[in-house]
Amino acid sequence: MSFEGFLRRLLSYRPNRDSEPDGGDEPDDREPDDDDGDDGAAQPSERVYLEFVEGSSAKFYALVIVRDDDGTWGVAFNFGRIGYPREWGRKITGASRAKAQDVLDATRDEKLRGGYGERLWPDDLTLPQGAPGSTSGASGHDSGPGPGIYVATTIGLLPPASGGSVAGVSLPAGRLLTIEAMTGPADGRTVMWMSNQPLDGIAQTWARLAEAFAQTGLWPLIVDDEGSAAMDERLSSYALTTSRGAAQILSEGWDESMPSDEEEFDADAYAPLGKRFPGLAPATPGERPTTIAHLLGEVTGYLGLVAVERPADVPGAIWWQGPANYDLHPADQTTILRSWEDRFDAYLVGLGADTMELAVARPPLGRASAVRIAAEHMAFCPDNIWQGVGSVREYADDILRAEQWAFWWD
Repeated sequence: MSFEGFLRRLLSYRPNRDSEPDGGDEPDDREPDDDDGDDGAAQPSERVYLEFVEGSSAKFYALVIVRDDDGTWGVAFNFGRIGYPREWGRKITGASRAKAQDVLDATRDEKLRGGYGERLWPDDLTLPQGAPGSTSGASGHDSGPGPGIYVATTIGLLPPASGGSVAGVSLPAGRLLTIEAMTGPADGRTVMWMSNQPLDGIAQTWARLAEAFAQTGLWPLIVDDEGSAAMDERLSSYALTTSRGAAQILSEGWDESMPSDEEEFDADAYAPLGKRFPGLAPATPGERPTTIAHLLGEVTGYLGLVAVERPADVPGAIWWQGPANYDLHPADQTTILRSWEDRFDAYLVGLGADTMELAVARPPLGRASAVRIAAEHMAFCPDNIWQGVGSVREYADDILRAEQWAFWWD
């Protein structure tokens, strides 16, 4: 199957929810996940975050079950304007675990009756002392396991247009792509080698080149037909940009995707999220793989090579402008992809004129994690949702345990 075909299948797929209604008796064979559950309303929660946004009001209310040094339990609370928390207070102290849960549940129900909506816990709301996960960072999640499995010890040299060989792999004839001649810091630089024709057995060739990446510093890509024809036009010099973290880039992308008119906001399409970006999703637990070659399957396409230190660096190295309509700078693309490598072992394997595909070795295992990743995807590529399944919740269902992430920009 081509990457274009996979992309269409992913964006048009919807699970058959009629055959397995929520709450049915079908066994759940998913692995356990601390984040499992949808918005937390269907099962006891150790923490609850709610928002009320209407007219000029934009306020939050947060509840957390805490355990004190004497072994008793309590419920901490925080409230105020969204994004401006206060010091944590206590609703009860010295209680049993069951009593603390009753108080949290009753308070949540009261707030829901008052018009609040339950939302995912935001990254910028620090947990109080005694809360589970309070020492792991602002959101209660570990920061991630660090760089992925594909890191080069040197940035390589592109092969000649005639092909040659890399790490014992014979290359066919190809061409060298340069940055389009525009005013900018990378004008005229050669940044990519690409074969002239599609390769037979490209998955096997890709696997051999990826395995040798640490030594060669040349990351292999599978380029679809449209990308092969139009890639030259997609490599254009950009003005330099200020270095920012993935959380800031995605938060700004999320805000830009919001409708400017209050009346146009569709709460159902964003559910179970609200108007605020929920912060970065936690790293998926589990051991790192040794390869992602088995995730490619039967693919077809042209072979591309880019000289980089990590796969995520490709957009920034070639100044790829696939998301031009959203003004997503290539350097920002690289920052986000690096973060996904670190947290999910998600690696760039396919590139087109305006499409991108990642192979994902540690996809989300539970719905809460999938929802937060869906928020990141919407901030990165809104077309995936608004011209795809149409809502955050449905998109989260589609990427749950999915080992490929496909993006396209209209």
